[in-house]
Amino acid sequence: MEPKEHMQGDFVAKNGAYERYTQNVGLLEETLSPMEDADVEA
Repeated sequence: MEPKEHMQGDFVAKNGAYERYTQNVGLLEETLSPMEDADVEA
């Protein structure tokens, strides 16, 4: 594998990890949001 190809593969892996991270943050926000609404209604 050429060094350039290796660096590109590393970038793709990091980009995928960042996408999963942002998706998880969004899921956490969705999960915690109803809890905040329930506290206001109670």
